[in-house]
Amino acid sequence: NRTSGHTLPVMTQLNHYQTRHSAGHAQHSAERADPRPAQHRNSSPARPGRTASGETATHSLGTTVVGVTAANAVVLATDRRASLGGAVSSKSVQKISLVGDAAVAFTGSVAGAQDLTEELRQERSLYELRRDTTMSVEALASLTGRVMASQPRRVQHLLAGVGDDGPRLYSFDANGGALDQPFAADGTGGQTAYGALEAAYEEGIDRDAARRLAARAVRAATERDLASGNGLCLAVLDRSEPTVETFDDYDPASADASRS
Repeated sequence: NRTSGHTLPVMTQLNHYQTRHSAGHAQHSAERADPRPAQHRNSSPARPGRTASGETATHSLGTTVVGVTAANAVVLATDRRASLGGAVSSKSVQKISLVGDAAVAFTGSVAGAQDLTEELRQERSLYELRRDTTMSVEALASLTGRVMASQPRRVQHLLAGVGDDGPRLYSFDANGGALDQPFAADGTGGQTAYGALEAAYEEGIDRDAARRLAARAVRAATERDLASGNGLCLAVLDRSEPTVETFDDYDPASADASRS
């Protein structure tokens, strides 16, 4: 009895020692295999197309988008940078897409922007085929809101066109709510762009003044926002055919521009 009584504590201590020794050996082996701090050993290393946690990264238009209405036209302007994870994936993206005689400027997911543009084009074509009439910008804004509400696409956008009552510019929230505005900005550089717009916008400005103001607002945003940059894309919409131009750089105070 005395022997068994003394043996149990000794065996217990031996088991504890073996457990601690095995755990310490495993930890030491892990440290030799991966010298990173313990809190980072279970995370996947960052690599192209993936975040540090191993999640799939998607192309993103972090971006700045701006819209300005004029007396007889409306202007959209954006930068040209796209990112993938924490890197710049493109320096020449066109973030303005035509939908008939209207145009949409996007910020957010590239895939979402492409999908939404294609659906709007298809729905507009079907509308005009069935009714044998051109879809108004007001009807297109209503359609856009319904499409966004039914299937969110991780994008924010501005819609511009010339309606029966003149130029129209619409901004949207993530659930499809639409606002008719004289000027607007969105994206990661949107707040800086709004400052430039608020300071200089005047109701009834002409087409060229609206064009310069939109370009100036985007340029101001690129000075502060890391996700915006690499030139400018400008669209002018009036009663004639819509025009979209891209620039490697642009000085809104000058008539000279470096077109790409």
